[in-house]
Amino acid sequence: MGDRMDKINNNEKVMEHEHILNKNFLSISNALNDITMATTLEDVLMRFCDFLVHYQKVDEAYISIYDKDSGAIEYYKVNRFLNEGIEKNILNKDTIAKRVILSNEELYLRDVLNSDLYHEVYGNESTEDIGGICSAYFIPLVVEEDTIGVVSFQSKKIDDYTSLDIELFRVISKIISFIIYNHKRNETVNDLYEDVLVTLESSLNGLYYVDIQTKQMIWSERAKTILNIKSDLNYEAFINKINYIDRRQYKNKITQSMEKNESYEILYRYHYDERTLIWVKERGAFRYDEEGRIIKRHATVIDVTKQIEQEHQLNKLAYRDVLTGMKNRNRYEKDTEYYEKSNIPFALFMLDINEFKKVNDTFGHHIGDRLLKLFSESLKEALQVYDVDLYRLSGDEFVILLPYVEERTITDKVVNTIIVKFKEPLKLDDKIFQIVLSIGISFYPGDSKDIKNTLKYADISMYRIKHHDFIHYSYFDQEYYKQFIEEQDIEHYIKESIQEKEINMIFQPIVDLKTNKIIGFESLLHKHKRFNTDQVFDVAGKSSLIVTLDHYILEVVFKMLSKHKAIIPQGVRFTINLSVKTLEYTNVYEYIKGLIDTYQVSGEMIGIEVTEKLLIRDDLNMNSMFKQLRELGITFYFDDFGMGFSSVRNLTFIDVDYIKIDRSLISMMATNKKCCALLKSMQQFANEVDMGVIYEGVEEEEQLNSIRALGGRYIQGYKISKPLTFLEAIELMNEYND
Repeated sequence: MGDRMDKINNNEKVMEHEHILNKNFLSISNALNDITMATTLEDVLMRFCDFLVHYQKVDEAYISIYDKDSGAIEYYKVNRFLNEGIEKNILNKDTIAKRVILSNEELYLRDVLNSDLYHEVYGNESTEDIGGICSAYFIPLVVEEDTIGVVSFQSKKIDDYTSLDIELFRVISKIISFIIYNHKRNETVNDLYEDVLVTLESSLNGLYYVDIQTKQMIWSERAKTILNIKSDLNYEAFINKINYIDRRQYKNKITQSMEKNESYEILYRYHYDERTLIWVKERGAFRYDEEGRIIKRHATVIDVTKQIEQEHQLNKLAYRDVLTGMKNRNRYEKDTEYYEKSNIPFALFMLDINEFKKVNDTFGHHIGDRLLKLFSESLKEALQVYDVDLYRLSGDEFVILLPYVEERTITDKVVNTIIVKFKEPLKLDDKIFQIVLSIGISFYPGDSKDIKNTLKYADISMYRIKHHDFIHYSYFDQEYYKQFIEEQDIEHYIKESIQEKEINMIFQPIVDLKTNKIIGFESLLHKHKRFNTDQVFDVAGKSSLIVTLDHYILEVVFKMLSKHKAIIPQGVRFTINLSVKTLEYTNVYEYIKGLIDTYQVSGEMIGIEVTEKLLIRDDLNMNSMFKQLRELGITFYFDDFGMGFSSVRNLTFIDVDYIKIDRSLISMMATNKKCCALLKSMQQFANEVDMGVIYEGVEEEEQLNSIRALGGRYIQGYKISKPLTFLEAIELMNEYND
C-alpha cells in the first residue's frame, strides 16, 4: 500500500511540475499578444524583459545584444524590487570595466560560445549593485550559428531554479533569437506570431507538419521520440497507429476544425509499439495561402500517459468501492448522468440483504464485511452473461443497471437468475449464511423522465417487499407510490406532533351493566383532520416509530391523571393500547414504573390493552411481564378478540383480566346464529375463569339487549358515548355514577 501511495505521490509531483510548465507556456503565449503590439525590435526586447521579471522565480532579468564589430552591448534590464522600470544602456568597452556586473558579462559572453548554458553564483552581502548574492543563468542568443547576445535570469535564492525552469528559459531564449533573426529580414513581430507559437509549443512537445495536398509529413526529432518513429512515417501509416476506437473521432475532429476554420485539441491512444499504447494530446492549427486555401496543418504532440494513468488511479479510488471492487455511488451518479444526456434508457435494480444487521451484531463487522465481499463476487458471477453495471451504494445496498433495457421480459430473467443463485447458502469458514434479498425494480424513462426518481422508485419498490411480504422482488407501481407518499405524510405528522407535543387524547367510557356505572375509559388518539387513527397506527407500526408513539401516549395519559387524580374515583381505570413492538423490544415494566414514580399515579388507575397478535407468539413469556406489571396494580385487556388470528388456546395460559370482543362480531349478533353461539361460549368461559368480557362497538339497543341475554356485563361504544375530551369524560362519569 505504501509503495502504491509513493508512486501516486511521485506522479502527482510530475503532474504538478508539468502543470506549472504548461501554465507558464500559457503565460508566454498571452504575453506574446502584448509583445506583438510592438513596432520596433527595441520595444519587443523591453516588453520581453518586463514579462520575464514577472515569472515567479525571476528577481532580475536582462537581455544583452552584443555587436562584435564595435564591441558595444545593447543592454535591457529590469529588477523586481527596485521599481525603476526597464533600464536600457548602450555600453562601450570603456564603460564595461567600471561595472561589476558587466565585467562578468565579458566573461560569460566568452564562455557561452562553447556552451548553451552558463550558471554562476556571484556577489556578496555588500554588493549593492546586484542586491547581494545572486544565482544567475546565462543562455546565449544564437542567430545563424553566431552567438549575438545573452538572456540572463537571476534569483536571490541559490539553486531555486528547477530543470523545468531551465527548459522554459531555453524556450524563451529561442523565441527571442527567432525574433531578432527575422527582424534582420525586415519581418514584423506580428507576422511572426504564429511561427513563434509553434516554436514555443515544439520546444518541449513534438511537432509535425502535414501537406494537405500530398499528405507528406515532416516530423521534429522530439515528435519522433514521443511517437517512436524510426523512419519517415506517411499520413496513412500514422492514422493506422492511432487506436481504432479513437481513430474515427480523430478524423472527425480534423474535418470539423477545417470546416470551422479553427484550431483543435484532441486526446487519443497511440500504438507506441506492438505491445504498448500511450495517451497522446495533440494540438493543431492550419496554414493558408494568399487566396485563403488550406495548404498545411501543423500540430504538436505530447505524451500524457502518466497523467492519464494517474487520473485513472484517482478515479479508481474515487469511483470504486474499496471492499467489493464494485462501482460506488459517485460512479453511479456519473453513469446515470451520461445515460440521461445520451437519452439511453435503462432498468434499475435496487437490492439489499434482509436482516444483514444481525450478521454484524452477532459475528462482528469483520465477518459482515467478508460476507459482503463474498456476496458481491457471487452476484458478479451470476450476472456475467448479462450487460450490466454493478454498484455498491452503502452498507448492504446494491444497484444493478441494465442499459437499453425497457421490458420486463429481460428483467424477469435477470432477477430469476439472482434468485436461483442465492437459493444455495454462502459458506464463510465454518459458518453458513442463507442470503434472502429484497429487490425493487424501476425503468428510466418508463417510470419517470426525471432520472433521480429512478433510484427512489426502485427503493420504494424494495421497501414494499419488506413490509408487505412480497416474495423476492417488486416492480414500481404508481398506485402503491401514492400510498407510500401518504404514509410518508402520516409519518411526518406523527414525528412533528410528538416533537411539538400536539397529540391530543380522547376517552371512551366502559360501562358496567350490572351497576350502570362507568368503570373506566379507553384512551384513544384524537382523529387528525386528514388521517384516521387506524392509518396513524398502521404507519407507525411499520417501524420503530410505534415505540416512540406508544411511549408518548403513555406519558400524556400519566401526566393528565397526575393533574386530575383528585377528581377521579377509586377503581376507575384508563386503558392504553401498547403495540407488539413496544412489548417485545422495550422494557415496558421499567418505563411504566418510571412514569408511576415521576407522576405519582397509582398503577390501579392504569390498564394495558394488548392485541391477539402478541398473544399468538408462543416464544414470548407474556405471563412473566404481566406478573411484574400486575404487581404495580395494572390490569390487562386482550383487545380486538375475533378480529384476526384468534388463538383460543392462548386464553388457557395467558393471564389477562379482560377480553374485549371486536365490534365486527357485535355487528353480526342479530343476524348470525353462529356468532351468537360463539359469543355465548366465550362469555361462559370467561365467567368460569373469573375473566371479564367487554363488548366493543355497541351502538344500538338491540345489540345491548343481545349482550344482556348472553349474560354480558361490560360494554363500550356510541350507545353509551362517543370518545370525549378528558374533562368531558369526567363530567359524564360523574353523571353516571351519581
